[in-house]
Amino acid sequence: MLSMLFGLFGVYLGAAQVYSLGPLAYFLNPPHGIDIGFELGILCAGIAYFFLRNIELKTNFK
Repeated sequence: MLSMLFGLFGVYLGAAQVYSLGPLAYFLNPPHGIDIGFELGILCAGIAYFFLRNIELKTNFK
């Protein structure tokens, strides 16, 4: 669940839609932005999952 939240945060940062323009999307292509929300969301969720899963296995949290 936590890695999904990190992924959604990545989508927010990279989204370039009609009513929403994320800060990273705006930075890469002002003033219209570039929509990299999907790719950034997958990347953030994958990185978060990798680290959180290792923490879960080491602490034996069930």
